[in-house]
Amino acid sequence: MASAPEGSSGTASALFNTARQVGSAAGVALGGSLLTGAADFTTGLRTDMTVGAVA
Repeated sequence: MASAPEGSSGTASALFNTARQVGSAAGVALGGSLLTGAADFTTGLRTDMTVGAVA
């Protein structure tokens, strides 16, 4: 937030936090869909871990 203008630091902080929360929610949703869409739990877990390692 140091690079944001002094008057806009609150807005910059809010935008950063919102983007972080949306990214986290999307990651959880993707992981859950990969886990439940697999043939069995082990395959889904391995797929989740592979995607997490690549990202």
